[in-house]
Amino acid sequence: NLAKTNLYTPETRHAFQRTLAWLNKWACGRTYGLGSKLPWDPHFLVESLSDSTIYMAYYTVAQLLHENSLDGSKPGPLGVTADQLTDEIWEYIFCNGPFPDPSPLAREKADALKHEYEYFYPFDIRSSAKDLVPNHLTFCLYNHAAIFPEDKQPLSMRANGHLTLNGKKMSKSLGNFLTLRDEIRKFGADATRLSLSDAGDGLEDANFEEKTANANILRIHTLLGWCEDMVNDESNLRHGPRTYHDDVFEHEINDLINTMPSHYEAARDWYREMASDIGMHVDLVRYWMRTAALLVTPVAPHFAEHIYSTILKSPTTIQNALWPTPEKPMDETILEAASYMRGTVKTIRDVETALLKMLQKAKGKKGQNAQQMARSTRRSRRP
Repeated sequence: NLAKTNLYTPETRHAFQRTLAWLNKWACGRTYGLGSKLPWDPHFLVESLSDSTIYMAYYTVAQLLHENSLDGSKPGPLGVTADQLTDEIWEYIFCNGPFPDPSPLAREKADALKHEYEYFYPFDIRSSAKDLVPNHLTFCLYNHAAIFPEDKQPLSMRANGHLTLNGKKMSKSLGNFLTLRDEIRKFGADATRLSLSDAGDGLEDANFEEKTANANILRIHTLLGWCEDMVNDESNLRHGPRTYHDDVFEHEINDLINTMPSHYEAARDWYREMASDIGMHVDLVRYWMRTAALLVTPVAPHFAEHIYSTILKSPTTIQNALWPTPEKPMDETILEAASYMRGTVKTIRDVETALLKMLQKAKGKKGQNAQQMARSTRRSRRP
């Protein structure tokens, strides 16, 4: 099962492999402590670590079994009591076992629970800290392999590092501590989400920088302001036939949909500069805003929704929109020509900058020489 599970990084897979080699003689039972009694020998307990790694399956049906009560004292919306959930019923729901006859639970209620489980299982991803690979996550694989059918095994597990704050370990005693609730209150949901996405990934510890969060607030408001200005000033944008730079901008939008969403603003800024003399084309400005909103939706959904619904006046929510796809086939020659032009413009500007520095330096030396000559002349005239 480990070979079929997506673990996202080689480091995580190696950690699981080391753990499996180390745990090959781990005892699954004990005679004391927390855990579930073995059905065939109640003297032994399934140790609690094993017993706690399949509760994800229970998540799928819990909303039908509980209502403001976790101990089963108050039946949930389905009206099922704890004594009706026998081992045979769970076997039917989770493991495709035969429906018991007689049954303590009506078939339609059991099927409702089974439907929820079948819809949500297997789970797509289990995300947890890297220090749980040698225990919780590995036992999750063990117990799913032992209990559940082959088609209900975990699809993926992502291990991550810990989160530091401003480059330092979080510590309440040292005052370097920030809860998720406090982050949202301080920076807002989208700026927080953008900062967390920028904090790092993989097994290395991520670092949440408050300076980055503050900068993201400014970036969000700046971009929102630009989008609002463009829509409100559409009558002054260019309409009609498209120019070469229009084609370049459209192709770069389409190229960035699948390759470099994080560089989206760079394409817009270049187009804005190149079209400064004739103005930007209204259709491409709206196309850029719509595509940018769709691309950023997973990270900053509120910001994206505001652009999509409030600024662009889309009739439906962005949450129902599909991931953007290019509106026309790609022409690589246009992108290559644009890249060549950018390089040429940069070279010319670099040469101009270097030349200006040389002229300023030469002018400064000339002035210094003139001052030195004047001082020498004054000294030679003294009696």
